[in-house]
Amino acid sequence: MRQFFTAIHRMGGAPTLHVFYHIVADEPAPHIHALYPVRPVQQFRADLDWLLRHFIPVTLDELALPNRGNRPGFHLSFDDGLRQCYDTIMPVLLEKGIPATFFVNPAFVDNRALMYRYTASLIAQKRPDMQQELLRIPYEEKEQLEAIAAENGVDIAAFLHHYQPYMTLEQIKTLAGYGFTIGAHSMNHPMYAHISSEAQVAQTIESLDWVRTHIGVKAPPFAFPFTDFGVKQDFFNEIPEKTLSFGSAGLKLTRQKNHFQRLALEKTTRPAAYTIPVAYAAYMAKWLLGRHITEV
Repeated sequence: MRQFFTAIHRMGGAPTLHVFYHIVADEPAPHIHALYPVRPVQQFRADLDWLLRHFIPVTLDELALPNRGNRPGFHLSFDDGLRQCYDTIMPVLLEKGIPATFFVNPAFVDNRALMYRYTASLIAQKRPDMQQELLRIPYEEKEQLEAIAAENGVDIAAFLHHYQPYMTLEQIKTLAGYGFTIGAHSMNHPMYAHISSEAQVAQTIESLDWVRTHIGVKAPPFAFPFTDFGVKQDFFNEIPEKTLSFGSAGLKLTRQKNHFQRLALEKTTRPAAYTIPVAYAAYMAKWLLGRHITEV
C-alpha cells in the first residue's frame, strides 16, 4: 500500500496529504450529532497508527520540503477549536509525536457563543422532526435559530456554560506551547459563498489578527469554514502575503499559490484505512482526465 501512495505522488504529482477532523470523543456531543459522525478515541488512534505506517507526519513549515524516504508526507488539522482538541486529541498526538494545526474561531473562544450549525444540531435533539428544516437555515438567518431554540426550551447559554464545547484561550495557548500550530478559521464560521467578498476578507483578516495578537503566531495559517467554494481570485490578493490557506475539496492540487486542499475524515464512520486509499484512487482517475486541480 505504501508503494501505491508513493507511486501516485511521483507519477501524478499528488500533494501532501492534508486530513482533518473536528472532534474525537467517546461521550455524546449533542451539538454535533445532526451534522457528522463523532470519531471514537479508539478509531482515532487506529487512524493515526495507519497513517504513520504509510506516511510521514510533517509540520506546516515542512510542506515545501521533498518527501523523505519512500513515504509521502501528511499533515493533520482540526477545525472549530472544540474542547476535545485539548482534552482528548492533544494527549494522543503528544504520545505519538504527531504535529498538527488547530484552526479556531475567535468569536467562540472561552465559550462566548455557539456556531449556528451547532445550534441547529442542539435543537434537533429535541425536535428531530425539524432536523432538515433546521439544517437549511443559513448563517445570515442565525437569529432565527436562536429564536427557535428559545421556543423549544433549548438554553444555548446554559449549554455553553455547562458543556463548554469550545477551548478556552488558556487551553489554546497551552497547545501552542507544546509546539502545535494555531490557525484562524474566520471569526464566527459563515459559509463564504453566502457572504460578500468584502465580508470574506474582513472575516479572514480579523481572525488572523486575533491569532497573531493573542497566541503570538507571526504568520498564522487560515482554513476556510466549510469550504473555499465561492471565493474568487481577488480574495487572495487582499489577505496577508504568504498566508497558508486551506480548503476542503479532498486530495487535489490547487492553482493558487500557498493554498491547499484537505480531506475530511468524518463524513462517514469508515476508517482512514478505507477513506484515504479511495481518495488516492479518485485522484489518479482525475489526474488521467486532467481534473485533479482546483481553480483556487
